[in-house]
Amino acid sequence: APVRAGTRLGPRSFREWSKVRGPVHDVWQTIPFELLSMADVGDVAFDSPHDVPSCVETIQSTFSEYRKHGIAPFSVGGVHTMTHPILTGLAGGEGIGLVQIDAHADTARGSFQGHELNDCRVFLNAMLDEAIDPEKTIQIGIRGSLSPYWDFSKEAGVRVIPMHEVYELGVKGVVEEIRKVIGNSPFYFSLDTDGIDATFMPGTQLPEPFGFNTREVVQIIRGMKDMDIIGADIVELCPPYDPHGISANICAALGFEAICLLAEAHVKRHGHRRKTHWQ
Repeated sequence: APVRAGTRLGPRSFREWSKVRGPVHDVWQTIPFELLSMADVGDVAFDSPHDVPSCVETIQSTFSEYRKHGIAPFSVGGVHTMTHPILTGLAGGEGIGLVQIDAHADTARGSFQGHELNDCRVFLNAMLDEAIDPEKTIQIGIRGSLSPYWDFSKEAGVRVIPMHEVYELGVKGVVEEIRKVIGNSPFYFSLDTDGIDATFMPGTQLPEPFGFNTREVVQIIRGMKDMDIIGADIVELCPPYDPHGISANICAALGFEAICLLAEAHVKRHGHRRKTHWQ
């Protein structure tokens, strides 16, 4: 499948559909805005949008500041390349855990079109920068013809659960594996929209068949309740290929789930609440 343009419009579409999500979690009764002071700080501004190294440096410095100020970020992409500098900024030199739902492990060796900063090696770069601990990293839903490119993950000690193993484990088994790998460690959650089957998620940059349905993904996210999540993102939302906003609506709903996790974990970690004051 061709790589499809338009992920730069993902945040705009996500924001539009987020207006009909929340504010109360229908199962947990969590109201994240009552737990934390929350704000949409807008898009990261780039001085040179077509200069990938410059963009990566800007993202890293932005999220490093968030870490210094004790902010738990939820981010919307954009291409998955963004997650590497986010992790580097949040880790601050100490490798954190990672839970990744994705069709691709993104740990390919070598360069792509002459660049080593690209979507094909996001998490290889993050491991080399010691932003994530491979032994506390779990990649879930990997599938498709590009699978031979992801051998680095297994060699580094990452727990990889390809989609065919997910079929055998089921949601409960996947959640058990997440908890076994991450334990009580701080971790980041990254959801690539192509981890979800293209039937449910047409608006993604590189659609892959035979993936998760939306019900399975929300159950996995809810299975991470009470774990020490410190940040999360949803990436590769591609509105030009999203008829009637189907994909953006799903992303906004899953995003609210992740925000509830982040809010509860932040309060548990710091021991105090700080209610959102609307302007």
